[in-house]
Amino acid sequence: MSSINTKDLFVSNSPGIFYDFDLLLNDAEKVRTFWQEVLANQKNKLVINNVQQRQWFKLLLCSPFAQQVIRQQRNWFVDALQCGFFTQSLKRDKLHEQLLQIFTFVDRTQVSSELRLLRHQEMLRIAFRDINHLDNLNQTMTALSLLADEYLCQTEIYCRKLLGERFGQALDRDGQPMSLFILAMGKLGAYELNFSSDIDLIFVYAHNGQTVNGKRSISHQEYFIKLGQQIIKLLDEQTAWGRVFRVDMRLRPFGKSGPLAINISALETYYMRHGREWERYAMIKARLVNPDQKFTPDLQAVIQSFVYRRYVDYSVFAQLRDMKSMIITQVKQKQLRHHIKLGDGGIREIEFVAQAFQLLRGGKDKDLQQRQVQHILAVLAQKQLIPEFVATDLVNAYVFLRKTENRLQQYADQQTHQLPGKAKEKQRLAYAMGFATEAQFTQQLNYYLRKVSAHFLQLFSAPQYSDDTTASDTDAMQQLWQVILPELSTYSINDDDATTRFALELLSQQGFTQTKKILQILVTFCQSASFRQMSTIGKERLDCLMPMLLRAIRGKSAQAFDRVMQVVETICRRSVYIVLLTENPMALSQLIRLCEASVWISRGLAQYPLLLDELLDPRVLYSPMGLEDLHQELNACFIHIDAEQQEQQMESLRQFKLIQVLRVAAADITGAIAVNQVSDYLTWIAQVILHKTIEIAWQHTAQRYGIPYQVNNTPAQSEDKPVSQAEIRGFAVIGFGKIGGFELGYGSDLDMVFVFDDRFAKGFTQTFSNGQKSVANELFFSRLSHRIMSILGSYSHSGILYECDMRLRPNGHSGAIVTSLSAFAQYEHQQAWLWEHQALCRARWVGGDEALVQPFAQVRQQVLTQTRNVQSLREEIVSMREKMRTNRTMQKTGYFNLKQDPGGLVDIEFMVQYLVLRYAAQYPDLTRFSDNLNWLEQCSLHQILSVEQARNLQKIYLQYRGFIHHQVLQELPAVAPESQFSASIQFVRKIWAQLMLAGKSSKSKGFVNNLGH
Repeated sequence: MSSINTKDLFVSNSPGIFYDFDLLLNDAEKVRTFWQEVLANQKNKLVINNVQQRQWFKLLLCSPFAQQVIRQQRNWFVDALQCGFFTQSLKRDKLHEQLLQIFTFVDRTQVSSELRLLRHQEMLRIAFRDINHLDNLNQTMTALSLLADEYLCQTEIYCRKLLGERFGQALDRDGQPMSLFILAMGKLGAYELNFSSDIDLIFVYAHNGQTVNGKRSISHQEYFIKLGQQIIKLLDEQTAWGRVFRVDMRLRPFGKSGPLAINISALETYYMRHGREWERYAMIKARLVNPDQKFTPDLQAVIQSFVYRRYVDYSVFAQLRDMKSMIITQVKQKQLRHHIKLGDGGIREIEFVAQAFQLLRGGKDKDLQQRQVQHILAVLAQKQLIPEFVATDLVNAYVFLRKTENRLQQYADQQTHQLPGKAKEKQRLAYAMGFATEAQFTQQLNYYLRKVSAHFLQLFSAPQYSDDTTASDTDAMQQLWQVILPELSTYSINDDDATTRFALELLSQQGFTQTKKILQILVTFCQSASFRQMSTIGKERLDCLMPMLLRAIRGKSAQAFDRVMQVVETICRRSVYIVLLTENPMALSQLIRLCEASVWISRGLAQYPLLLDELLDPRVLYSPMGLEDLHQELNACFIHIDAEQQEQQMESLRQFKLIQVLRVAAADITGAIAVNQVSDYLTWIAQVILHKTIEIAWQHTAQRYGIPYQVNNTPAQSEDKPVSQAEIRGFAVIGFGKIGGFELGYGSDLDMVFVFDDRFAKGFTQTFSNGQKSVANELFFSRLSHRIMSILGSYSHSGILYECDMRLRPNGHSGAIVTSLSAFAQYEHQQAWLWEHQALCRARWVGGDEALVQPFAQVRQQVLTQTRNVQSLREEIVSMREKMRTNRTMQKTGYFNLKQDPGGLVDIEFMVQYLVLRYAAQYPDLTRFSDNLNWLEQCSLHQILSVEQARNLQKIYLQYRGFIHHQVLQELPAVAPESQFSASIQFVRKIWAQLMLAGKSSKSKGFVNNLGH
């Protein structure tokens, strides 16, 4: 600096930036003098270029703490400059060696002072590299955290040795010495420590007992409390050289009144019985500084179960909002308006946004079980839980504010978050942050604070249902719910009763129709056991929801209101879902919309409240996934589930189905997707679930019996691949009926046949580990098949996946559960009835080994392309159809069963199957398809049907299916007034008569003319 003018020292190393900090000139001159004094008496002349001089000038001007360190350790500093100490980041292994050397000193006072001197050296390096942008924010925070980690680990070992001289050792049940586990909380836990931060700790030990091999035996708890006290004293005690770290133990169980150290079992009991919501928030970043293999999993399990709930916890928003309100009150009381951590738009609000979603969804989504705020914000954007621009704003603000925080604390190595008030100190901070003027820094700071505050308020503000809600509306609904209904629920409503008349008048004034029915629904709800047994907090949450719900549902039918209240009655037992609806007006709006549209959906929402989570984002709710997206979504659900957790796997499958089918139903009932797409989506869902089911069943069966081998000793999978990653070989599932024909409906069962590759018919399983017995491959495939059916058909609180129908396998109920492909082909050629060939029309590979797709397709084509006697074929199909009609209950006159009545859906299916079986020999490409719509298209292309006939039949078929889908969603039979479909019925009957009841056989090309149009 001696060769540079003082003002020139303010010139940035970056071209084009010139600083304007006139108030700092006097201090700059003092820094210049100080620097000359430091280097004046050095033995070896240091060569420091202009860039390096400006770097040191910037640090020393902005940090009297840095000046103090250099002044105290001048000789070390000069040596450090010469050896390039500041050109490298902190190295933990080097720090480890230095600490080990310090702890060899006998004099404890010397140990204490050397620890502090070493800490100052490392802090000087960190400050130098940080303020000059040689390390980015994450590197700086990591260096500070590693410094604290290494100090804690080595101090614990040192103090344990000292304590052992008097009290011996605390041994675990295996006779091995136990450590004091140091649980780092807050920023240290997340490797986000700031420059002069406290370190928040909790001390934990494995279990109770008595120490051994010492002069005096004491309890483990007393031993570890003494150990913790010594650690704190060595690091936190203020000496002439300062302190190493301020240690804060207030986050331990029961706070200041609790024991300094607690065993794992007692910790678990505390969190189960006494753990508060703010402690869950604090525990998100908890990390064990000195883990071991034996007890760390137990401790992590305690923390995991306390912090992350298995369900989605929407009460988090209200709780964090309350915490924020308390902080705002504190800020106002202490006049902390310019506090970059706790003030509006400060660091705490960014952390709240990230950690709210962690508490909300972290139990179900392990991707959110991370500690670093920036990582969590990125995950939230990736999962579309917050908009990408919001995540970007928050990350940028976080980086800026944390850098500002470090610059404030580097000034005097004090924990402060308060922006300076004096003009000179404002300039100093702006210079430290790399701005040319104080005004530029203030402008950028205020920009980020406003951004954070706006995003925080949007997320955490208490929601209002609609902008046009007046105060009188709110007061009226609250009066009805909290004053009138408690009185009415003590007796039945009566038109002669004044309270009843007042309630009905109030409902009418608020825009309700069917007021008496609405009031009766409300009274019945208030008299229900579910409502009466609610907890105090549950009723408080319901008191927030019900006025919003009543305002939102005005003008809807009593039927719709009754369906919504059935959902509300169900979630009374899990009031967290009440919070979901209260905190998310969009979810409440979608609930009302779907309940009004479909009793089937409303019943599903009541039966499985976890589906309410899907109401939060209409963009997702009304957009069912395609086949590939479904595969990816389901695979993502299984990323964090171990192969051994089979119950959890099965539960995940059921929940996946519930969610995906709800999306299809919601899109269907609102007209967001076409009729034929409904069945496509439902079929894809079933097929994806079936693929995963086969995979799970294969893993389970292979773990027990080994892997099937072919007769030539070729395995069903590579031997170097673990069973948990096994690829299915030699086994396939054939879908018949609705899943085979891409025509699955809501609640459809799965018609399936299991087949295996003939190359595995005579082989045996082999294992990759000892202790397992080989079995015949056929037995393996049989057990595999049973396991698949068990997974699909087992009931739980999330329902069932699918009913399985295996009657279409060779020989029906009396046949083997799984058969070889050759045996299946032989049966179809030699023994199968015509109705079984009809069923084979709608058969296709739906899961398992893809190598069997083509062999099965060849078998199917060979059977379907057989030359048949047309007259016998027609007569037999007509006979079967007549028997079906005879064996069913007749509809009331004037009503039409869209499935079974003449002119209905089954008539179209039988006609199409007749045409496939009749013409497949002549047109083999008919066998490429397994669905009615494509077959009708092919029949028009081959002039088996006219274009108009095929198009009309396709249109009617979709019309029938669409009506049936919607009837299911209303839990009604597939019956309608005949007049509603009279034109369609007559057209189908006409085609049936001409095609199926013709008295003579027609030649293929002339057949269209005989049908008529």
